Amino acid sequence: MLIVAAVVILWTDAPYDIDDAPITYRYAENLAMGNGFVYNVGERVQGTSTPLYTLLLAAARVAGQPVAATSNMIGLASSLTAIALTLVIVQSLGGSFLQSVIAGVILLCQPSFLRYTMAGMETPLYTLLIMLSLVLLIRRQYTFSAASAALAALTRLDGLIIVVTIWLFCALKQKRLPIDIILLSVILLAPWYAFATAYFGSPLPLSMVAKQQHLIGSGASRYWIWEWLFVTPWRDGFYMLPFLLIGLGRALRSKLEVERSAASLVWLAAYLLAYTAIGIPFYEWYVMPAYPVLAVLISEGLASVGSILTWMYRRVSGLRVLFGTIPAGATPDEDTAVQPSGLPVPGHDRRWGALLSGAAMVFFLIVLLPAQVRHAYSSVTGFKEYLLKVEGTRVSIGQWLRDNTPADSEVLTGGIGHIGYESQRYVIDSAGLVTPGQIRRSHTPDYFVLDDLPEAKKCGVVKEFATAWPVNPMVFSVTRCFRP
Repeated sequence: MLIVAAVVILWTDAPYDIDDAPITYRYAENLAMGNGFVYNVGERVQGTSTPLYTLLLAAARVAGQPVAATSNMIGLASSLTAIALTLVIVQSLGGSFLQSVIAGVILLCQPSFLRYTMAGMETPLYTLLIMLSLVLLIRRQYTFSAASAALAALTRLDGLIIVVTIWLFCALKQKRLPIDIILLSVILLAPWYAFATAYFGSPLPLSMVAKQQHLIGSGASRYWIWEWLFVTPWRDGFYMLPFLLIGLGRALRSKLEVERSAASLVWLAAYLLAYTAIGIPFYEWYVMPAYPVLAVLISEGLASVGSILTWMYRRVSGLRVLFGTIPAGATPDEDTAVQPSGLPVPGHDRRWGALLSGAAMVFFLIVLLPAQVRHAYSSVTGFKEYLLKVEGTRVSIGQWLRDNTPADSEVLTGGIGHIGYESQRYVIDSAGLVTPGQIRRSHTPDYFVLDDLPEAKKCGVVKEFATAWPVNPMVFSVTRCFRP
């Protein structure tokens, strides 16, 4: 299974990463070169929301390893491990080997999961740490679970959700306040938050605050994460959501099932509610951590089909006895283990349920899965083309700025990832992710990188870069002045 997963994930790799990844790369490069935890040298602004990942990449750079290649290797290893842990969770919840394989296949057919396995982001590592926390909690390894959750919170701020989830379930299982677990989390988290407050002036990333303003300015819905996970699949003609609902029902049907799966469900619900409450715009990589838990639930739903059909058959047969279709005193045929109604003897229900569940999973693999595979292939292929042509163009712009502008030039751009990383120029971020408003107002850029603005031509375009992106052709313009 993991060999197949590795082949699929390597296939998703493209020559260029998503534009947000090089923002962290630039922080890591500056840190490795002794310039501090900064994007622009001399400006202490927390524009990356992944401190642990930045530190890992900086350490790799100090050791002589390329930052981008290191990031993608971490993405590959983390994605494979997250898939393996998904299989482990299925089996920890009592699922069969076939059911765990189904969960892994479902995960590998989710475009939003696949697109960011090798795109340079911290999300695969973050997903791995969340899944590891849940697996360790199920196995009652509370200390290690809390440590993994704390590392998730250092990888991304919303990792605090899994930290609190672990605290809650440790308290419920131990029937006391888990002082030792809470203390461990505080010991692991406090140094970063103390440093961030002293160094940047706030433990909250500027990028998060800027994205909140972007949502307000755009007027977009704050419920996008729910729509992406639960509404869009219906529109696209997928058939997994009914099984998701069945799996959710099964997870809540008994005390034992609740104990095993409640932490995953509570974390998922809290994660979705947090993104709704925080109010930041749509970024697809934010949904990636939800997919392993959803894959587990869908596989649970498929495995429950046999039990549900057996239960329904028993009820129908009971009605037939009630209305006299079958004699009430009829006795079962012990040789065939089937009652006169055609219903299996109660002791054989499990066997019938297993057979029907296996048939449902085979039906899923043969009939329903191919459409999902085709959709995933199309989505990932289109995403790779986008990375090649749009992000590749941004790389070219950054390299042109590096080779054709003075080293002390100031560049205003919204694409601060590749353009900033490749140009190594002082960058003024028009989106406000790494440049506070007071800095934007106090600096006069030498160059502007604009997205196909006709007004730019009135200033005299220094250089134009066409993306040839077939879905939405774009032209980036480098100018010496800007007249909006």
